[in-house]
Amino acid sequence: AAFPLLDNNKDGAITPEELGKQAVEVFEKGLAADPRDVKVADELDQRLRAKHSRAAAESLSNAKACEDDYVKLAARTQDNPFVLQNGAFILREAYVRHQGNAGWAAIAKASARLYEQAAAIIDGFTYDVVEAAPWATRYGWAQITSDTGLMFQFYEPTLDLAKAEPYYLRALTLSHEGYFDAWNNLHKLYLGQKEFQKAYNLCARAAEGLMQESGEAHTTGRAQARAEMSRLVTEGKAQAD
Repeated sequence: AAFPLLDNNKDGAITPEELGKQAVEVFEKGLAADPRDVKVADELDQRLRAKHSRAAAESLSNAKACEDDYVKLAARTQDNPFVLQNGAFILREAYVRHQGNAGWAAIAKASARLYEQAAAIIDGFTYDVVEAAPWATRYGWAQITSDTGLMFQFYEPTLDLAKAEPYYLRALTLSHEGYFDAWNNLHKLYLGQKEFQKAYNLCARAAEGLMQESGEAHTTGRAQARAEMSRLVTEGKAQAD
């Protein structure tokens, strides 16, 4: 059996708390034996999410504890950007709860750090690995990379549009121009910078490439991209190819 401690507790002699502690020990040993074991890492990650998802927003010390726990777990994994993504997301949401409070700017920066570390793992994958990955995996990688760009576009403590753009472009490359949020955010960035021809060219690729997480064409997004192409040309801001 995968978890003999559970099988041997049919009489309920071991408390739920003790079972939980023993399970964590089993998972930690499993991860030490194979840092690439995604399922074991996820078991430990689930416990961190349960511990920190709400608590991180309650105080700065809680948010810092969340960061520390995720840094430690990520250090024990290999080629696993999803652990870092989950920690980054919890910190981002905690910051949003306190947006405008200068003391919480450090938490936005911590979130961005974890996102960048996750994106760096993906950047390290070879072309062959990326192309051989199933769509669902590439979609997940694109989401992480796009969310990294988002941290540098929409959050004042980490605002850096020059950093945001390449993350969005990499997310679109990972997804063969398919990841909607990367296109949508980058389109807004280009419009804000009055880079209208770049915005048009981006829309032209999106109109042919946007995909849903299911792997089906994102028909609504593609229609939106075509409408933006038409608008930019009609307003004389871009030239059709």
